[in-house]
Amino acid sequence: MAAPAEHVETSDPPEMDPEPEAPETSDPETPDREQKEVEEEKEKEEDDDDEDDEEGPQEPIIRDTPADIKLEAIANTVALHPTRDLLVCGDVDGDLYAYSYSCTEGETRELWSSGHHLKSCRQVRFSADGLQLYSVSRDKAVHLLDVERGQLVTRIRGAHGAPINSLLLVDENILATGDDGGL
Repeated sequence: MAAPAEHVETSDPPEMDPEPEAPETSDPETPDREQKEVEEEKEKEEDDDDEDDEEGPQEPIIRDTPADIKLEAIANTVALHPTRDLLVCGDVDGDLYAYSYSCTEGETRELWSSGHHLKSCRQVRFSADGLQLYSVSRDKAVHLLDVERGQLVTRIRGAHGAPINSLLLVDENILATGDDGGL
C-alpha cells in the first residue's frame, strides 16, 4: 500500500539553501517591512525634534574649557583677573585685549582693546583689587589702565633707557620693572 502524499513530502529532507531567502519585492512601489520600520522611526525622531524646538530654548552647551581666543598678532603676555573670569593679553603690536571667558558655549567675548603702546607689549599685571591694569612695553613706557573701560589713566614715557620687559607689583604703591639693559 502506498503512503499518503503528505507523508512522503515530510519524510524527504528539505533542500537547504546556504543563504536565507530575501523577502520578495516584486512590486517596487511597496517597501519591505524593515524599510517601513526604518522610515517610521525616522519620522518619529523628526517629530520628537520638532517638539523639542517648540518647547523653548535649548539648554546651553557646557564645554570642558573655554573657547579659544584668537588674536591678530602673537601674544607676548597674559594676565588673569584676581576675582573674575577675565583675562588680558598683550601682543607684539603693542595692543591689549580684555576678554570675558566662560565654559558656556558662545559666552567668551572681547570686552575692549587698546592700542596705547607704540611697540611690543611685554607684560601685563592686574592690581590686587582687579580695578587697574599695568602694562610695560618695548617703547620704554609704563601704562596704567582702568580695567572696566580699558582707558588709559596714566602713562610714564621713557621710564627706562632700554625697552622694558618685566613688571612686578610689590604693593598698591610700588611697582618694579626690568629692561633689556639689565636695570
